[in-house]
Amino acid sequence: MFKFIGAAVVYGFAIFGLSKYLDSVNSSESGAAE
Repeated sequence: MFKFIGAAVVYGFAIFGLSKYLDSVNSSESGAAE
């Protein structure tokens, strides 16, 4: 049970970090979209 929760937390942080990284890369390439 705890192993499943740990995996869920790890995947959650990985997906969150990846999305934030891609967002920063896209915004920097497009030239400050916001």
